[in-house]
Amino acid sequence: MLYPKLFTLKYSLTIFAIGLFFIFPMQLFIWSMIVSPLLNFILMMIIVILGLLWKFITFAILIMAALHSISSFIIKSPNKLISLCVSITLFISFLFVDPEPNFRTGHPALLIGARTRLLWSGGAENVKKDALELLNQETDENGNIISDSWSSSINMLGATTIKVDKTSQIVAIFIHGNLHYDFDNFGYLFTFNDEPNIDFLKVEEMGVIIHYWKLGEGVYFFDREW
Repeated sequence: MLYPKLFTLKYSLTIFAIGLFFIFPMQLFIWSMIVSPLLNFILMMIIVILGLLWKFITFAILIMAALHSISSFIIKSPNKLISLCVSITLFISFLFVDPEPNFRTGHPALLIGARTRLLWSGGAENVKKDALELLNQETDENGNIISDSWSSSINMLGATTIKVDKTSQIVAIFIHGNLHYDFDNFGYLFTFNDEPNIDFLKVEEMGVIIHYWKLGEGVYFFDREW
């Protein structure tokens, strides 16, 4: 029968999930810039391939959700309120979500991605503790810490380079490069609860813009733009 297939909770949630994906593509894209380069590449390919069809598909999903909600009330489906909530949530999201957000303004999706990496690396406090311990390690001539000294939490963070400024007591952990923004370096700054002095991240004779945002006490996320 058509009823059990089209008006189950699973079907309503499927419409909701698909709708969110098509309404929040750029937010997911920005989030994945930090969380997973592979996922970021896949999302970029999806966005490029769909191109102009993106809005058409989004409208189609909104209409589908609305018709599903109306039909649920007509046949008195036990999931009619869930279906109505799905339709309303998708419609409101479509109206108010910025289709072209700027990650360099500290967009929430970027900072959620930064917090996600901290969370799966053992939490901000645990990573901060391990990072600040590196201030006691020997550095090379460029102020970098060799990878043999990195803890498991720092490796989980996705560290590629760690630079320390022993004068200011700051540790900068650079994470994986982004496939689409070759002139950007993303990473974390750890301090003893003070506002970081970012001068040591600048490069002489080159125009470098550094954006950074506070994630917690002594924990910051930065974007170094060349």
